[in-house]
Amino acid sequence: TFNLQTVKDYFAVFTTFPLRFQQEEVPVIHLTHLFNENWLMEEWQKVQRHHQKQMDKTKALLMRLGPQDSYEAYLRQMIDSLENLQFVDVDFRHRIFEREARQTSLFGQNIAFPHTINKGSPDIILGLGLLEEPLWIEGESLEFIFLLAIPEVLGDGMEEDLLDVYDVIFKFSNDTQMKDTLRNIPDQDRLIEWLKEGKVLQ
Repeated sequence: TFNLQTVKDYFAVFTTFPLRFQQEEVPVIHLTHLFNENWLMEEWQKVQRHHQKQMDKTKALLMRLGPQDSYEAYLRQMIDSLENLQFVDVDFRHRIFEREARQTSLFGQNIAFPHTINKGSPDIILGLGLLEEPLWIEGESLEFIFLLAIPEVLGDGMEEDLLDVYDVIFKFSNDTQMKDTLRNIPDQDRLIEWLKEGKVLQ
């Protein structure tokens, strides 16, 4: 039974008969072409665009990193950039390396994902380090460093943004096409689009 009171709980509503209500938050797809796969795919893509990630609580920075002799050197280079922009507090560096000492953030699949609390900004800060040359560590190559600075207090909408960041990175780890796209990303604006879409950009 269709319940108007709970419709906001759904990602989208599929129906075989018209529903007479106005609801902007949840797309309604009227299935008159049940076996038309192309039509259904187009409608589903509209739903995904409707729910596209906003990322309005996240600042993303693109950093192209020249060759270094260690993972720690790359981290220092990235943190230097964040400090120069005054995006992180003075102890952020210490917290990152303290965490690395306990457990490395090398993720495998060409990725490192260092992250910790940040007292220097109310926003989520994501620095993407693109290594000009892969760094080989114990037989595995490192090409991408996602350095995440998380505010002490997550304001309205920030938990959703943070989960979106995690979602994109986890998808990225197993997607060769996404990696190819990111290797050749031209600028920071395109990086933000990439994060919002969470998929291969055309």
